[in-house]
Amino acid sequence: MDWTIQDLAHANHNPKVVVNGQGGSEPIQLEMKLGDTVTLDVAGTTDPDGNKLTYNWFVYLEAGLTGMNGADVEIAGNGDTAVQVTAKSSCRAAWLKGLVPCRGDGVVHVILAVSDDGQPRLTQYRRAIVTVKPAKSN
Repeated sequence: MDWTIQDLAHANHNPKVVVNGQGGSEPIQLEMKLGDTVTLDVAGTTDPDGNKLTYNWFVYLEAGLTGMNGADVEIAGNGDTAVQVTAKSSCRAAWLKGLVPCRGDGVVHVILAVSDDGQPRLTQYRRAIVTVKPAKSN
């Protein structure tokens, strides 16, 4: 609402988020095999007002599960400008007994929240949609 009482130059602005060299708001698409680790790096992320930025990565468990298995990943280094995401399973445990066991690829949505310390504090979000391929059976 500051934009309604202050001119553009004096209002706070959202951070401009870059993940693995990709700016904009489109989700980052990643594919991993079970046990793989990928790095998600915010190098190039800026705040138009020069405010200090903080980074929070988290898994959005419910997203993307229509017709898909829920994958399980581990995020190491949360709060840093780069995190390591490790694929632990292409099929995390069902939240409800009696559900059809999952098979094949799994998906998980990893969300990045970048917040500035301006007034008011603003947060910009970016999503990485990770497809996890199961281990090959012999």
